[in-house]
Amino acid sequence: MKILTGQYWWVLVVRDCVGSGWAYIARVLRGKRSACVINVSFTGSLADCRHFQVANGGSADGVILVDDSTPIKLHTDGGAEFKRDDFEHVNSIDGGYAVVGLRRAIENIAGDVVKADFKILAHLPVLFFEVERIRQKSEAEVKAFVSFADGVSKIWTFAGDELIASLKICDASSKNMCDQLVNFVKECYFVKSMDVVETSVSDEAVAIAAAEDAWLFRTDHLPAFSTNPDETAVARVREAALFRTVFKACICVLLATLFVSLAFWGGVAWYASSTQVQIAAFEKNIETRKELEKVWKKLEKDRAGTETFLSHRSQVSSSFSRILAALPENVWVDHWTFSRNIHSLRGYALSSEDVSLFLSSLEVDRSLVNVRLRTTEKTTYRRKPVVKFDLTAEAIR
Repeated sequence: MKILTGQYWWVLVVRDCVGSGWAYIARVLRGKRSACVINVSFTGSLADCRHFQVANGGSADGVILVDDSTPIKLHTDGGAEFKRDDFEHVNSIDGGYAVVGLRRAIENIAGDVVKADFKILAHLPVLFFEVERIRQKSEAEVKAFVSFADGVSKIWTFAGDELIASLKICDASSKNMCDQLVNFVKECYFVKSMDVVETSVSDEAVAIAAAEDAWLFRTDHLPAFSTNPDETAVARVREAALFRTVFKACICVLLATLFVSLAFWGGVAWYASSTQVQIAAFEKNIETRKELEKVWKKLEKDRAGTETFLSHRSQVSSSFSRILAALPENVWVDHWTFSRNIHSLRGYALSSEDVSLFLSSLEVDRSLVNVRLRTTEKTTYRRKPVVKFDLTAEAIR
């Protein structure tokens, strides 16, 4: 994630040794509480270090160049005699001392690094980081810290936590010159005796110190030589910073949305649990209402059927009543059927005129249609002359 968001620095340490020089490159990740850790590292020539950086996805990244190859001189009194165009004068972060280097030598080292296809973000003297690491071991009295590696002898002399001398000698015979450096410091600074401690400042420690200072002060505020930073590398650093800002803003919005959602659903759950009894009562009322609606619909359906049946019965009863009302005095019916709205009547009359009168009364009734006299026949009934008839009439629904 830190590599994805650009929370790292590539640190290139360029050192010299007898007969040749070499470089150390490391990708330093920003850890918790501003602590830095090295992710990957490599030691070799400048070209090999560049290949290593490209192979680890850093082809477009710039490097913090830590220079241990350019000869520098320590000054604690301002070094006024070196404030000329031929020299570069760089103060330490705390302002307690300064280093002076020949401008041409500084430009040569920067040129070699650029020729190896590196993009320089800042060009820093290694002394600042060596002092930062060694000063933690210093005490109140005068103490000298010496180091020898690859034919290079170094000495750092402190009076308490104040740096008073820093010297380096490269010997072609790879001889340890630390004793000569100690004697030289005693003579030049009039020190009769001092504790001498062998120490070493590893490339890893220098890389971490440079990365920590870059996080604290940014590359444009570091105490560096005047080597111009690569514009594309600086732009990439700014893009990474902008990406981190946008990414953090998105995370904040996402967390805020999640918090609001959790609060909303928590409120819903609380409301549901607090009103569970009421909801159960409402649900029961709804179920009861549904059952009542079913019963009501059934009753309505039964009522409609009953009304239809009663209406039909009333119509039939009405037609019977009308026929009986139209029956003349001298006419009687001995057979009467009703099927499919058809009245079939058979009976007797004293005369044909009585049959005609009965038929006419039925024809004028608006509740009857298709009144027909099917047959008439003169006969006797109990030795009296009568007319037997058979007629039909259709009742209107």
